[in-house]
Amino acid sequence: MKRLFLITAILAVFLSTFNTVNAQHFTTVWSNNPWQPMTFVITAATLDGSGLVAGDEIAIFDVDGVTEICVGTAVLAGPIGGSPLIITASADDPLTGAKDGFTDGNAIIYRYWDNSAGVEVICTTPTYDMTPPYVNVFTSLGTAVLSLTGITSPTADAGADDDVCENSSYTLSGSATNQASVLWTTGGTGTFDNASLLAATYTPSAADITAGSVVLTLTATAISPCAGNASDVMTLSIQGVPTANAGSDDDVCEGNSYLLSGAATNQASVLWTTGGTGTFDDASLLAATYTPGAADITAGSVVLTLTASPTAPCSGNAVDDMTLGIYGQPTADAGADATICEDATYTLSGVATNQASVLWTTGGTGTFDDATLLAATYTPSAADITAGSVVLTLTAVAVAPCGVNASDNMTLSIQELPTAYAGSDAGICEDGTYTLSGITYG
Repeated sequence: MKRLFLITAILAVFLSTFNTVNAQHFTTVWSNNPWQPMTFVITAATLDGSGLVAGDEIAIFDVDGVTEICVGTAVLAGPIGGSPLIITASADDPLTGAKDGFTDGNAIIYRYWDNSAGVEVICTTPTYDMTPPYVNVFTSLGTAVLSLTGITSPTADAGADDDVCENSSYTLSGSATNQASVLWTTGGTGTFDNASLLAATYTPSAADITAGSVVLTLTATAISPCAGNASDVMTLSIQGVPTANAGSDDDVCEGNSYLLSGAATNQASVLWTTGGTGTFDDASLLAATYTPGAADITAGSVVLTLTASPTAPCSGNAVDDMTLGIYGQPTADAGADATICEDATYTLSGVATNQASVLWTTGGTGTFDDATLLAATYTPSAADITAGSVVLTLTAVAVAPCGVNASDNMTLSIQELPTAYAGSDAGICEDGTYTLSGITYG
């Protein structure tokens, strides 16, 4: 009885000498007057080695099934020094029909509110004074005398999402607080130079590059006795290096334009350039159209280059080229008109340029020794001779991709051989004269 009186008197002094203010972060499940309250006498409270200060808050929790409920709380008006902090916790009032207080015999849970940091601290360790009749579990009308040691829970920040080029490694910029250690892990198959460093370097694997991104996780391990680790993730997008393919070498006929068929990947933009003097309709298109210049045509070919510029953060262009051969249109010259004797043949003197082949044809019925030769020999037929002339045509066949043949003709006149007719035999008198009646042909 004397001991109970003494404890009551001490608590009265505590309550009268220490000034607390209303709760600001934690809210109790009870209001008004507590039911069969338990008194907590906090003689000291530290966070990360430093004492709590004015504005900080200490709360007491019980567990209702799986849910923690706040059954008592107090805000410090100043540091806990010569006068302890008194917190009153309410037992569950059986008359209310609601869970509004602690259950006798349950373990006691303590929480801090670090007012300056705006952080709730869940890792707190009590040290109890077990001098009778003090207790260390929830007890209606009981008293617990204790000090508290708190450790701020770890935090982890993996950094903002970012990009890296497929041929580069990436230096991470993670940060953590209140950690015993840190560890990076990957959702892909790449590697870290040292996964225990906040600024570890990550090298993407082939699978990461194919996927186009990888999730990297930073875990901060809690300092003992805290058990709750912290983790955060960042997504590292992996940008492919550019590639360029100007297409296969090809040909175009002079006077025509050429539609290019370039291809590129992972490019920010593309640009065609020419080694000649022609022009593009739009050099920034993969399927640009190129019109050869006069110098290109004279040279017979031109080199066209496709450049693919990289997408950040990659650097370094990709370049490829193709050679465009330029074929001239064919020309044909059958030669000047000529005349031959009917008993002769004629050797032609045709000329052609830019031809795949040539072919002589006749408007008559004569024959060529080889109609595919520019200097073919033509033998007139009887019908040609009778007609007196024949038209001979030279055709120059175009070289692909040119598609229009060229042709020219010449007229070969055919002169008949001369003939003579002296007339019929005749007789005259020796003193007479005779008028001849000869005829010539040809």
